[in-house]
Parts: sequence; structure tokens; C-alpha cells
Amino acid sequence: MLLGTEHRAVSDIYGYNKNVRKSKSYLPMVPEKGAWSTLTMVDKHKHRQRRKIISKTLSGDGLREFQPKMIHHLDTFLGKLCEDTDANDWSSPKDMSVLCMRLTLDVMCDFGFGQNVGLQKDESLDYITKVLQNYSWRMGIYEQYPRLATLSVERLASLLRYGADLQKRFRSWSENFTSVIINRCNDKPKGRFDILQEFRDPVTGKGLSDLELWAEGSFMILAGSDTTAIALSAIFFYLAHHPEVYARLANEIRNSFSELTQIRPGPNLTSCSYLSACITETMRASPPVPGTPWREVESEGVLLNGEQIPPGYDVGT
Repeated sequence: MLLGTEHRAVSDIYGYNKNVRKSKSYLPMVPEKGAWSTLTMVDKHKHRQRRKIISKTLSGDGLREFQPKMIHHLDTFLGKLCEDTDANDWSSPKDMSVLCMRLTLDVMCDFGFGQNVGLQKDESLDYITKVLQNYSWRMGIYEQYPRLATLSVERLASLLRYGADLQKRFRSWSENFTSVIINRCNDKPKGRFDILQEFRDPVTGKGLSDLELWAEGSFMILAGSDTTAIALSAIFFYLAHHPEVYARLANEIRNSFSELTQIRPGPNLTSCSYLSACITETMRASPPVPGTPWREVESEGVLLNGEQIPPGYDVGT
């Protein structure tokens, strides 16, 4: 395995049409035989086809249609931040990682499946976030040390940490959540996942298998919630510790929008260059992914930081 540390290594490895493919380190993350998702597909041709399907779920029209629901979830989040204020309008201390995870899970379940889980309003459901975060932790370990997947050491560690009851409660919730989505009537609210369910290959006429739908749905929830929650909690952390940055950012936003209700996707938001810089720097300093996304060098090798790397090596940044 070779790790590139220079900035150009990113384009050398992950750029368009590079002579690499996803590493075999992704294979332990496949939950069952045939349960391929966009994350775990190592076949470049099949991955490209699946990405075309997924891109339809993230269309501009779909995002605009979801905007009122997104604002509803954000209003709930802001309300939680302002709870328990004192005479000077200071709230009690908040665990931003927990609040951000509840927010992003509510958003992704609603966006992806049309189901408002209500984690922000019901703290008794926190076992859901704990199990999903533990799953993300396991996947990060598998990707860096694939052989550990056969030993199941991390499963024992999670069992000791959370206990069997937590896993049992999550399994029950997950089965009920899945059943509601599969069996709901046509008049029930739908999410972007329905596009995957309705997809049919133009040549074969076949859709995705139940295992593939389950794997893709799990990936949609986890990838959209855990990573976003990490990025959000990180930017709140850095802004709290750098008041001069916060002051400049607040000034830019307040000069761009005269009212809270005006903050919507569009030219004004796009023009907030300092906001964009804060987000980019946060993700550079605290990457929300759990580890290096390894790529296996294919035939003819690849040029990395000016050095020719032969086939068979795993490379990443």
C-alpha cells in the first residue's frame, strides 16, 4: 500500500479515467453475497452504470422538491439549540455531534424514503444513531485492515460496548422501517429511493435485486448522515474556537440575507465565498470519511507524484 501525501496525488489517483479501480479492501464491506452498493462495487463498468441510476435520485428537481421538508428539519434543529436558555439568552451546553447526527439521519430518512423518523424530537431513539455510527466505525476498520473482517474482533468490541439489547432494538426498528417502505400504498409519501425500486435495465428489463436495494438503501442513509454530521459538528467546533472567523462569516451571511427566511439555495448563497471557504477548510482539516479510500493499480501502472507505480499496488491519499 502506498499513501500519497502531496496535493496532486488526489488527481493522480481519483481523477477521471485513471488506470485504477476500487481496492479489494472494499469486499469485506459487502454484507451478503450479491448485496452490492455504489460504495462496494469494484467493477468499474458496473459501478458506472449504478452511479447513473443514483444520479437520478439527486437531480435538481428532486432537491428543490425536498426543500420545504429540509427547512422543517433545520427549524427543529435550531429549536433544539435554543432550548434551556438563561436570562442572558445563553443555552445549556450542547453535544453538537449528537444533535448533528439526529438532524442528518432525519433528513436522509425523509429525503431517501419519505419517512420522518423524528430522532430530533424523540431521544429514546438514540440507539439508532449509536448502532449506525458503530457500523461506520466497523466499515472504516475493514477498509484499512480487511483481514480483521474474518476475525470479527470489532463485533465483540461493539457487543461489549453497547450490549445485545441495543442491537436487538435496532434490528426490530430496521425491519419495521424496511417493511413500511416496501409495503406502503401509492398515496403514501415517497422518497428518492423509489427511483431505485422502479428502475429497469433498458436491455434486460430487470431491476435491482432485493439485496441490492437493501445495500443501496443502507449506504444512502449512512453515507448521507454520518459524514454530513461529522462535517457539521466540525465546523461548529472550529467556529466556536476561532471567534474572528465566526465574526467574519456572520457578517458575510447577514449582509447577503436580510431575513432568515431568505436563506435558500440560489445566487445569494452561492456568492457567500467565505462560507464556502470555511466548509472546504473544515473538510480538509477534519475529513468526514473514516479512512483512506484505497485504489488498486491496474495493468500498465499509474503515475503518482511523478513516480511510476506498477500494477497490483493499492494507492490512496
